[in-house]
Order: sequence, then structure tokens, then C-alpha cells
Amino acid sequence: MDGSNLIFVILDGKTKISQFSNWEGYPAGVGATILNFLRNTDLEKFKKRLKSVRFATKKDQKEMTEFEEQILNEAKEAYFTIEQSNLFNLKYPLTRDLGGGILQALMDSKEKKPFIIDTSGFEEPGEWKYIINFDTNRFEVYYDTSNLLKSYPIGRLPSEKNFLKEMNKLEENLN
Repeated sequence: MDGSNLIFVILDGKTKISQFSNWEGYPAGVGATILNFLRNTDLEKFKKRLKSVRFATKKDQKEMTEFEEQILNEAKEAYFTIEQSNLFNLKYPLTRDLGGGILQALMDSKEKKPFIIDTSGFEEPGEWKYIINFDTNRFEVYYDTSNLLKSYPIGRLPSEKNFLKEMNKLEENLN
């Protein structure tokens, strides 16, 4: 199993976060990050913050592309180094590089109307999918993006230890 994943956050009938990431998508990675965020965050404050989120516009994406090109041209490189990636992420912090950390980054963002890149239509659907649905008050974990492994009431989430134990058992049944 690989670690690619999708994260969706739904509020008031709208997808507020649609995030693809290539790494750490396992329940012990992104899953645990999301679980701990939900367990340890003032969710009413988070919902209020979600209402200010928007997806990147074409103008935003053009500015990001121009900034990427500027960084690469100045360094005379074809690909980002770690330092260049860090420079880009300082200017545009709510990227797919964050994985499950995007939730905390959104809470910590100083932007009044932060934008997130909608990556839901990415070619690779991801092996794992996590949905936080505040309309149904559920946190759902899917394997292979369509196989629902578990749906938890947000108000009664398990400890990380119990979550991982349960996920490991469910994963074993898939093989």
C-alpha cells in the first residue's frame, strides 16, 4: 500500500478543503494527524475559520507559477531543492506538501481569506481518503478511495492508540 491520499473537509454543504498528497497517507501518518487535530482543536473556531477559506483562483495559480519559475530561474535549476521548496511554502503555506498538517496550518494562517489549491481532480485518486464532514459530524476513513473502512462520530473519536489498532485490523482484512 502506498501513502497517497485525499483529504476533504465539508461544511454547510460545501467542500472547503480538497487536498491531494503523495506521502504519509497511511492511518499512522495523515490519519493520526487528522484524528489528533480533531480531538485537540476547538472545532467551533475551526468551522468559523473554514468559512473564510477559498480555493485558489486562476490569478492565484498564475502568481504561484510565476513565483516557482522565478525561484528556479534564479537558482538555474530544473527542480526545487529543499531550500527552494521551503521558500515557496513560506509564501504559499497551504499546499499539498502539508498532508494532514493543512488543518493546523489553516488555523495558524494569518491570512483573512486564505486559499487552498483544489487538488480533488488530480490524476491519481490516492490510496487513502479522509473525509471530515461537519454537516453529518463524521470523520471517515476510506481505503482505495471508495472502500469505507470506518466512520466515527466527531464528538466520540477514539484515542490515537485505539484508532491505529482498529485501522491495522481493518487493513489486515483487506489483504
